[in-house]
Amino acid sequence: MAGQDREAVTMNIEAYLFHGPGQPLSLETIEICDPAPGELLVKLVGTGICHTDVSMTAGRRDWGAPTVLGHEGAGHVVAIGEGVEDFAVGDAVVLSFRSCGECPVCDSGHPGYCDEISDLNFSGKRRDGTTPLSRDGKPVMGQFFGQSSFATHSIVHASAAVKVDPSLPLELLGPLACGIQTGAGAVINVLKPDAGKAFALFGAGSVGLSGLMAAKMLGCDPIIAVDVMPERREAALRFGATHAIDPLAEDPVAAIKAITGGRGAAYSFDATSKSAVLAQAFLCLDSFGRCAYVGAHETPDVALNSHRFMRGCTLHGVMEGDSRPRDFIPELIGYWQAGRLPFDQMVSFYPFSELDRAVADMNSGRAVKPILRFDAA
Repeated sequence: MAGQDREAVTMNIEAYLFHGPGQPLSLETIEICDPAPGELLVKLVGTGICHTDVSMTAGRRDWGAPTVLGHEGAGHVVAIGEGVEDFAVGDAVVLSFRSCGECPVCDSGHPGYCDEISDLNFSGKRRDGTTPLSRDGKPVMGQFFGQSSFATHSIVHASAAVKVDPSLPLELLGPLACGIQTGAGAVINVLKPDAGKAFALFGAGSVGLSGLMAAKMLGCDPIIAVDVMPERREAALRFGATHAIDPLAEDPVAAIKAITGGRGAAYSFDATSKSAVLAQAFLCLDSFGRCAYVGAHETPDVALNSHRFMRGCTLHGVMEGDSRPRDFIPELIGYWQAGRLPFDQMVSFYPFSELDRAVADMNSGRAVKPILRFDAA
């Protein structure tokens, strides 16, 4: 790989490697380089597991070389690259997605829609084509969501790190940088619901429940959750839903209309990444209703009811909660500290060595948001 020899290996780390679609992740020893200019080396204390990580192992993307996934990391800065001024060794940081900070979209305050979002987060490489990771001298793809945090250490660009209060439980905070900011941000930053208006959630995983908690915090009523898993419907009721619908037992659109006196929801949020569900989330809206959705659907083609558009309804695709992480993550922490966004109650911790069990529990509904916790030693 061009430019790969510019850095010397500095240390060995442990990381889960993805070798190709359908293959299990394997915990192996690899090498990591010193941080390049503008980068940080972070020793992780915790990293969340997201459905995006799982979907990648199923074949969403194949980098053609061993790859380290993971993108909800939190830890302490242990080394700083040339030119970094905002961080010091020992700082507690949450790692978020990478954006260029230079394009017109970033300049407008919407880094989640950065012109280079795909290359910076999904190419497996830095901008210059190098990767900070290797195994036996051969490149290992990294930089997944700018971090590749299924590892004991991570190289991140300083612009993707968010400094937090060191007195906080850092191992808990990694999911704020993706799943929680995506769900809560879709509601707080995009839908911006009025209190007392009906809100419908489709998909009560960690992203959807984060949106539901935000809707409750902002005073939506009723709050209706739709999910096929009974465990997730029960979780939705615990986190503030007034109604929970099993879409396998009844038509969710008809049920939402009945709950709202025939009108439909003022706001809906689809967190399933399923085209047929998005169509339902849009169809359930009242006049002038607003639907937000997140995640890459299995097909880009979605059949939507055009009559809803003629009733003034709008559909919003949302990336990373349309947030500026350095502003929004501290905002979310403040809501949590005030007891208004109890995301900690959907977390289950697992040892770093038990990723397979954590993923299995998430897929079965036994765990909502698993976090791999590293040995503090």
